[in-house]
Amino acid sequence: MQASWSSEMILLGLLCERPMHGYELAHLVASDPAMPIIWHFTRSEVYFLLGKLRERGDVVESGEVKGAGPTRTIYAPTLQGRAALEAW
Repeated sequence: MQASWSSEMILLGLLCERPMHGYELAHLVASDPAMPIIWHFTRSEVYFLLGKLRERGDVVESGEVKGAGPTRTIYAPTLQGRAALEAW
């Protein structure tokens, strides 16, 4: 197993609670009052880390949400991703 940044595991943990899209993840970590104490995420970093998690097989694109803005891709953890989080 590759060593993972703690920020990757934070996002993976949130996705293990419930699948969501990148914008929602970025908003969630930005609006949580405790998060800046632990880590600072930019929206672009969230998308970068989602890409790394997807390439590694820890998350998959599980659907899309269409709204007033652009279509948003929903990400969900894989069994491998859940195991990686648990091992971490």
